[in-house]
Amino acid sequence: MNRTVASRGRARAAALSVVCLLVAFTASAQPGPGSVAAAAYMGYRLDGDEVTFTFDRSQYESATRGDNGARVPMVDVSLGEFSVVAVAGEFNDWSTDAWSMELVEPGVYETSRPLDEFAEQDFWAFKFVIDRLLWVEPPASATNIVPTGLGNDSFNLARRARCPSGRRRHA
Repeated sequence: MNRTVASRGRARAAALSVVCLLVAFTASAQPGPGSVAAAAYMGYRLDGDEVTFTFDRSQYESATRGDNGARVPMVDVSLGEFSVVAVAGEFNDWSTDAWSMELVEPGVYETSRPLDEFAEQDFWAFKFVIDRLLWVEPPASATNIVPTGLGNDSFNLARRARCPSGRRRHA
């Protein structure tokens, strides 16, 4: 394994540890039973036995083009009647169209999935994709960011408030 890959792996593990602490702190500060189910994180929420992903255009500043890596300000992104917003992540092999979202109000899209689809591991990286081309960048203020070290961070979906001692990576 070359040093760059090993270094990125260590950086990702450290970032996940920080996210785990933030998730546990945020979950314990929520009203109710103190579980992640009671907490809402940027890009998703746990509703009983479902995960609901929510993309609200007004919460994001930029997206990265998948074809050339150029950053595009969200004010320059048009979401028309035929636009497709999807959630892509480790759980669906980063597919840009497998989990399309429904328009629920202007600029806001949602989709829900059964929580048991995420049973294989407790933490999953994900992003929103517009029209199979624009990868929406999480804002720096989001507490559930997974830094990649490459400038194109992802969100982290946490199924539980505690971090497992040995996180298994999704292949």
